[in-house]
Amino acid sequence: MRHAEAEKSSPSGMDAERPLTEYGRFQAKAVAEELKRRAIVPLLLSSPYTRTLQTAQILQDILGTSPIRETAELASSGNAPALEALLQAYPQAEHLLLIGHQPDLGLLAGRLLGFELGFGPATIAVFESSGSGAWRYLWTAVPENLFRQP
Repeated sequence: MRHAEAEKSSPSGMDAERPLTEYGRFQAKAVAEELKRRAIVPLLLSSPYTRTLQTAQILQDILGTSPIRETAELASSGNAPALEALLQAYPQAEHLLLIGHQPDLGLLAGRLLGFELGFGPATIAVFESSGSGAWRYLWTAVPENLFRQP
């Protein structure tokens, strides 16, 4: 999952400290509600950046998951995260949700699919492992398609 919509800048001027916008909080809630509807309660792995941690916190609050695990592997780098290393670090997790940045997540999805996916803010792509290193694409959700009337 890519982090939800973030402010264009932070008070400190540091990119890593950009917080979510109010709309971004709304996006994250929509994705969390969809995961809850599907009875998916993942272990949350997040980039250490403010916007990803805030996205993860919203998911944790709604889903009641275990504590968020911060990992520098998901920090914005312009490279796909090392999925195999992350999976090996959390073998007990039935569902693992990586919360990171573009283009990193698109590159990772590209490795799994053979073509790159675009990830707008708060977009989630779900894959299933066959257990032999092969992956099957299941679904993608864009938060704007998940908004529901109360």
